Amino acid sequence: MSARSAMAAVRCASVCLGLALMAPPAAPQDAAAKVHPQAGARVAAPAATPQTTSLLGEPLDIPPLPAAELARAKQALEKAQQRYGERPNDPESITWLGRRFAAMGKYKEAVALFSVGLQLHPEDAHLLRFRGHRYITLRQFDKAVEDLARAAELVQGQPDEDEPPTNPNSLGVVLDTFHENIHYHLGLAHYMRGEWEAALAEWEATGRCVKNGDGRAMVAHWTWLTLQKLGRPDEAAAAIASITPEMDIVDYHAYHDAVLVYRGLKDPDEVLAGLAPTGETSVDFATLGYGIAQWQLAQGHLERGTELLKQVAGAEMWAAFGRIAAEAELARAAKAHEPDPAVSAEAPAPAGR
Repeated sequence: MSARSAMAAVRCASVCLGLALMAPPAAPQDAAAKVHPQAGARVAAPAATPQTTSLLGEPLDIPPLPAAELARAKQALEKAQQRYGERPNDPESITWLGRRFAAMGKYKEAVALFSVGLQLHPEDAHLLRFRGHRYITLRQFDKAVEDLARAAELVQGQPDEDEPPTNPNSLGVVLDTFHENIHYHLGLAHYMRGEWEAALAEWEATGRCVKNGDGRAMVAHWTWLTLQKLGRPDEAAAAIASITPEMDIVDYHAYHDAVLVYRGLKDPDEVLAGLAPTGETSVDFATLGYGIAQWQLAQGHLERGTELLKQVAGAEMWAAFGRIAAEAELARAAKAHEPDPAVSAEAPAPAGR
């Protein structure tokens, strides 16, 4: 694609994404299918489609946001659109506009914009990192691994940097780094695919980048889960031994509480009390619920663990990693119990039987 065509694609994508923003939440637009190489071309109105489909077959529409959060997200999006209009060829303005669409639950639109940005800047690690993240959200794990692995290659040996969140925490502290989030999301993509060793390697890489208690608790949570999957409970216990109740945690309280449950320092019922799979607590419910479900299963409480896993797989905020992990686990379990389509019930028995 020529530079002129790529620029036209970006401009047209912005128009389509803006139209998508004005659509009612029940009818999200598929901006990815509407990017056109000719700026100003008329584009037919897309049919109403869900953002994606869960791993259990449920159509997933734009998740609801609390009114105050939605108002803040819209205001931030308008600023990002203005900045993008002033600097449409700038990868940073493209990245932030995509992030702002994602903050409103318009994940397909975000991926569409990141993709057009990568046509202009194919080696931009930030665009790859954020598109990879949203491919996880959309349950497209293979594409996520491809993007994030490439981002990891591009930043190898380069200095790290703070990565500001779209929604600052109460202290205004930047908790994560750019390299940390590349490895973290690559670990998640491998985890969702059931690739435990690859996920574990990425948690180790993430741990080398974290700079605070929040990051340590996050890494400990996923490391413990992964080592349990690998059947290495002693290593799992050792991986979380340094996580204590006294740690200074700014924002990632759900990860911290989950690890304290694994250590036997908090009661699972108490940490889940007051949380629900719907409403404003659904993200924390998904995070803690998934972890505690795995803890229940590791304790041999199969019925309780499985029931909690099913509740997490129905959490309202379907972009939560705990919910995606629960879906992936239940989908794998269902597939494992399916009859092999290559084996016919009427096929003759093997010779000698």
